[in-house]
Amino acid sequence: MSRSGKTLLPVGFCMAALVASLMVQSCARRFNPGSPVPVTSSFGPFNLKAFQQYDTVAVYTFADAPNAPGSGLAVTTALTSLIEPMGFTVISQVALDRVAEKKFHLSQDEPRDEASLVKIARESRAQAMILGEVGRWETVRHQGPIVWVPLTPGATRMPRKEWEEASVAVALKIIDVKTGESSFTGQGTLSEPTTEPPIIGAQQILAHVLARCFQHVAPIRTGLLGYKVTLQDMQGKRVIVVEDIIPDSPVERAGLQVGDVILACTDTAQTQWKTIWHHYNACAAEAGQTRALQLMRADQRMTIRATALARSSFVKETTAGQVLHDPFAPL
Repeated sequence: MSRSGKTLLPVGFCMAALVASLMVQSCARRFNPGSPVPVTSSFGPFNLKAFQQYDTVAVYTFADAPNAPGSGLAVTTALTSLIEPMGFTVISQVALDRVAEKKFHLSQDEPRDEASLVKIARESRAQAMILGEVGRWETVRHQGPIVWVPLTPGATRMPRKEWEEASVAVALKIIDVKTGESSFTGQGTLSEPTTEPPIIGAQQILAHVLARCFQHVAPIRTGLLGYKVTLQDMQGKRVIVVEDIIPDSPVERAGLQVGDVILACTDTAQTQWKTIWHHYNACAAEAGQTRALQLMRADQRMTIRATALARSSFVKETTAGQVLHDPFAPL
């Protein structure tokens, strides 16, 4: 439920299929391969021009699931841990509440409709805001049968096996603060209960939902250059730094090294990317396309050229025959 007491998105989700990744922390964390697969869905309008403006996001605390106080905050924290490593500046509920009280004289407990939330986010200098709710957050304890083992004399009862299974469902939407219109809506659940804690299931769902969003606004390219990046602050500027290189990839052959700062990916002027997504959208290549990477290595500037190979030769397709867009995957 929102602060206005109205449901933000359908709680009884029609859980159709959505996409995957940001594999928590490497989009990024790797989950147990035996974990249930998130079943997710989404719709747009997937406005690329609007998404290109987003670097500061207001994230309102998700509404709790029924009978699960604190579940909304847990999911909100998990969401923040996914989008902050991409370089997005996240404005938290605490900061938003301060703005609401100072600028609009609204107390924390006072109901707020969506229009009010947009005004608060706009006053906080966010370009987008995220609202959401936890539709389900349940843990059920199961017990196996009692086993009687005959001994001499009589019989002995063996303790029954116990385990817990969690069911989770999450929904969110991204709203453009300038227009007040929805830019993306996504929701998901697990294909079956998981023996992992509920928060792990929530992280998987969020990763898949966010990946579906990026799949639409920056479709995966057919080429692979072979490097991963991270954002770092250097001399007051946020720069793209090479974090990992795929062995025998085009950029390794061209001489790229871990720790190199990427200034540009063409022969044109340098670019200051605000997020990893912005870098990906600018520098990803189609198979056979050549990128001229302008680099800073120590105090030396240089340019290397690499021609992307077919991504399919490095990345396996999913069972659905589609490569899922992981914003932390190698370019």
